[in-house]
This record gives sequence, C-alpha cells and structure tokens, in this order.
Amino acid sequence: MIKEKLWTQVYISITFISFLLIAMSLLLTSTLGLYATANFEVAASIAGLIISISTISSSVARLFTGRILAFAQAKKVLLFGLVFSLLSTVLYFFANSVAFLIAVRFIHGIGFGIAMTALPTMIAYIIPQSRKTEGIGNFMSAGVLAFGIGPFIGISLMRMGSFDMIYIICLLLGAICVAVNFSIKMPDVNSNRDIDEMKAITFKNLKLSDFFEKQALPMSAVVFTTLLAYSSVMTYLPLYAKEINLLKAASYYFFISAIGTIFTRPYVGRLVDKYGANIAVYPILVLFTIGMLMLSGVQSTLMLLTGAFLMGIGYGNTNSIGQSLVIEGVPQRRIGMAMSTYYISMDIAVGIGPYFLGLFIPAIGYRRLYLLSAFILVCGICLYTILHGTKEHKLKKPR
Repeated sequence: MIKEKLWTQVYISITFISFLLIAMSLLLTSTLGLYATANFEVAASIAGLIISISTISSSVARLFTGRILAFAQAKKVLLFGLVFSLLSTVLYFFANSVAFLIAVRFIHGIGFGIAMTALPTMIAYIIPQSRKTEGIGNFMSAGVLAFGIGPFIGISLMRMGSFDMIYIICLLLGAICVAVNFSIKMPDVNSNRDIDEMKAITFKNLKLSDFFEKQALPMSAVVFTTLLAYSSVMTYLPLYAKEINLLKAASYYFFISAIGTIFTRPYVGRLVDKYGANIAVYPILVLFTIGMLMLSGVQSTLMLLTGAFLMGIGYGNTNSIGQSLVIEGVPQRRIGMAMSTYYISMDIAVGIGPYFLGLFIPAIGYRRLYLLSAFILVCGICLYTILHGTKEHKLKKPR
C-alpha cells in the first residue's frame, strides 16, 4: 500500500510558521520573569501574571477565531493574526512599567491566539486521514523544537544583559511569518457552503456549542491538567535554577526536552495511528511524572537534563496525541471549533498555572512546587483513564 504524501509545500510552510511563532513567544516567556523581578522588583506571583496574561487574552481570541474559521478562509484569518502579533511586538520596546508590560502582553496574546488557532486548523484540513496522528505529531514537533531553541536563546541573551535584542529577534521572526504566509495555497473548504448554511454559523442566536466542540472536551480536560503541571516548569525553571546555581544548565533544559519529543514523536504517532492512544499515553504520562519528580530533587546538571529528556517525551507526545483525538469524527466545518476548544484549555492552563502555582512558592519553595506538579500529573493519568482510556480499552479496535 502506497503512503499518502504528507510533506507537501503547504504542510512545510504551515509548520515553519508555527515554529517561528512559538519560538518568538518562548523567547519572551522564558525571560520576562527574570526581567520583571530584576527591573521592577515584583513578587514571583506577579512575574507569573506578566507571563501568563497573554494566554488569557489568547484564549478569548481563540474563542471567537474557532467560530470565524467555520465560514472564513483560514489563510486570511492567519494573516490577520500574524500582522496583529507583529505590530504588538513593537510595543515591548516602550514597556517601562509593570502595568504597561501587562497590557502589552495582553494585546500580544490576542494576535498569537488568532494565528495559533488558524494554523492547526489548516494542518487538519490538509493531512491525509491515514497519517493523521503522525502528521499532527510532526507539526507539533516544530513547536517542541521551538520550546528548546526559544528559551535557550532567550536565557543566553538574558545572561549577557541583551533584552532589547530579544525584542529585535521577535520582530524579525514575526516579519518572516507574514512573508511565508503569502506562499501558502490552501483549499477553500468553505467555498461549497450554501447561503443558508453560512448564515447558520454567524454570530446570531449563539449557543455554547457554537464556540466549543463537545467531542473535544474530554482530551481538552486531560491536556489542561498536564499543562497546568508543566506551566511551573515553563515559568519558574529559570528562577529555580538560579537559586540552586544551575542557571547555565537550565539554558539547555528546553533544548534537551525538545530532543526527547522530536526523536520519539514519529514512532509514537505511527503507534497510535495503528493501535490506538492507550498503548502510548500511559507510558508517556508515567515518564512525564518521573521527569517532574527528578526536577523536584535535582542535585546536578546530569539529573536536571535527564529529567528534561523524560518530560520532553511525556509533555510533547501527550499534546500531539490529544490534538489528533479531539478531531476524531468531527465534521470538517467544526474542526476549527474543535481545535479552538483544545487550545483554549491549554491557554487557560498556562494562563492560570503560573499565577496559581506561584502563590505556593513562598510557603513551600520551588522543590516542593515540582512535587505538587508531579501530583497534578498523577491526577491527569486518572482523568485520562476516566474520560478516554476506559472507553478505548473496551472497544479494543486497532486503527
């Protein structure tokens, strides 16, 4: 049997834009906590709020973008989000107070949310059904690679005291995204809709189901839990590493984590496409939890980076498998809403996680914070079993 082609020019272009956008976001996310505490002398919870406020506005943007994608061309929606994000990046140069920085982060999150809802929707349209999990996994691997490269560059520049350079790099990456968007030729999946159907999916007489896809909720809840735990790593790892004198090693943390994801995702994706999700989800969530436990008790660079590798396997593969599951059986016109539902759950986790978990730091410290995060991951395993794992096990149907 001949495999359907996956690596088309459109697929590569969409994946490349996703990589650049996420790298740009993480350049900022990985460094703003250190920047805010050093320049504005804010508490850890406020530093977490500065980082996470953009994900709150991103969630609001996703809510409406998923609806818009039901009747608008995804490429045009993406272009709007990219331009909005690019223009808002300019404002960082003028952020000379905590209040202004929070406002800029909120505005930036809107553009990012629009673009990052359009991109996975476009990918879902063009991936062959027989290679769905593999295709989505490769697409998300670009984001994981950005998770490694973005913080590495950001923390390295922070150690050199070059924060303005971070803004300049973000502007450059945003401009490249806009340029690449013009090379994409997407099929217009909405072109065959009749007028009555188009009117039915506008913003009149709205119901909750017009913004959220019910079928996407179970895996969205699972990924919310795992990302809530992982948000403690994304936000507080640099501060934790500085406290235990491993800041230099921490600059490699996300890069090693990305390697863990990238080298396992193709195999995990094929495994899930053939045998179902359970065979992969349980082992990778256990590895995720072990990696978090290692972080809580880290004593050396080797231990820190080993934990990073394990968390890369767990975090990265859980997200890609979840994304493939949320679009199973979803009508094409509701794929945008399914993706919106899924990514909103991720945004909320990243949005509330740093602030919520940051409140515990004065009382329990960073080490016990990561013990708490490991417990949250155990809860995620239980939640997956209840919402999806048991059902899939009963079906016992290879794909």
